[in-house]
Amino acid sequence: MLVAQVVNPADSPKDGGPMRIDDVAVRIDRLQRWPYSPRVLFIAGVSFFFAYFDIGNIGSALPAALKALHATTASATTVVSVGLWGYIVGGLINSVVADRYGRRAGLLMATALYGVGSLVNALAPSIEVFTIARFVSGLGIGATLGVISTYMSELAPAASRGRYMARTTLPALVGYALVPIMSVWLIPTFSWGWRAILVVPVAGVVIFILLYRSLPESPRWLVLHGRSAEAEKILRAAEVREGLDTPVLSSPTGTQSPEPARDIRVLFSRRVLPWMLLFFVIWLLNYLPVYAVVGLGTTLLTEHGFSLAKSLQMTLGSSLGIVLGGLFAMWVADRVPRKVPAAVVSGLVAVCLGLVAIAPSSPVIFAAYFLVAFQIGIFAPLMYLLTAEHFPTAGRTTAMALCNGVGHVGGAIGPFIVLALYRAAGFSAVWVFLGALFLLLAVTTLVARNTTGKALETVTTEPGVESGTAPPVRPDRVS
Repeated sequence: MLVAQVVNPADSPKDGGPMRIDDVAVRIDRLQRWPYSPRVLFIAGVSFFFAYFDIGNIGSALPAALKALHATTASATTVVSVGLWGYIVGGLINSVVADRYGRRAGLLMATALYGVGSLVNALAPSIEVFTIARFVSGLGIGATLGVISTYMSELAPAASRGRYMARTTLPALVGYALVPIMSVWLIPTFSWGWRAILVVPVAGVVIFILLYRSLPESPRWLVLHGRSAEAEKILRAAEVREGLDTPVLSSPTGTQSPEPARDIRVLFSRRVLPWMLLFFVIWLLNYLPVYAVVGLGTTLLTEHGFSLAKSLQMTLGSSLGIVLGGLFAMWVADRVPRKVPAAVVSGLVAVCLGLVAIAPSSPVIFAAYFLVAFQIGIFAPLMYLLTAEHFPTAGRTTAMALCNGVGHVGGAIGPFIVLALYRAAGFSAVWVFLGALFLLLAVTTLVARNTTGKALETVTTEPGVESGTAPPVRPDRVS
């Protein structure tokens, strides 16, 4: 039977004291519900909402922006690609900030970057300024995707990590869903409609800065950096909020794991590097087809002969699909291995894109956009979290940046590949190619571990090796 130490709250460790990552893990994972202020979920959700709005708005705004700025269709690939390179660079830079200076600092930097980029994007007088602003906006988006996933994985109890990550991601998906709805109304009606769509994420910066002080730092990060007293304060507040005044549980006696690595070199160890490579491939295979559809889909439809208004109307299926996908992810996240629904829906998208190649009618294209968005709604919360869960605290944000951020190389090169394929082989060949990538993604995703309900420290050890971190413990199970 599991034996836990009972600690007097008065004996809180001093800064730099003996608290360990294992101590934090046991105390967080025994909690049965969200142990922090609801504001934390709201703030993370707001940041995600506007980041995803920024991801989606370029596809809708780009055709009108190109016309207003007297740019050619070829400029579309440059704008989309440069923005995605921003994701890569932003994720890598922000990972250093978040791993060295804290998750809160990383969140602040990420939100500020995409806010500034969006403002300049909306005011851009030329395609050159527009492209540069898109890069800055991309810096913030790439940073946001990595740091929020890390932050939520470290704060939430193991038994409910999937649900709370999905709850945080749901506002992001709603933000993405609003883009086509607002675009259909604004862009064809007003000459400045595309600018209005692009400026919306600036509101996220204002809201985030006003509420920033409400965010707790990750206790895992604090302990890793010798700030045990601060971690103790956050943990005690969480325990009191759930009514667990005493006892305070420490790590299981006699089974503590060795001190964890304190820098990102652990990511290149023999036991971690294979997971880095796997998730890089997964995100590469995901982003190449997703951003080709999101970034160039409307442009390809208009090039194929559909009017701009008609093309925008056919993308409305994404507004419904992404929200339903997010809701489904919230329900399934802690019930089954996270990789399974992500793989299944990616396979379904592959089939539907094949139908677009065969019969590109309005209902089929509407259904395709619905399913691609449904895939995003499921894949985003489940795979962001699954990626973060595979890596140790010392380099978790950096791992997210390298896997998710560098995986955006697929998104960055995708527009060039798709446009070249379109010119060489036509409309149908593009959708067959994108469908094949989704099918390969479905197969590759199944290689990942099952992390559902498991302590982070257990997941990040080698298979078959005990980490010394106990599974979630209920107060009534202590003896």
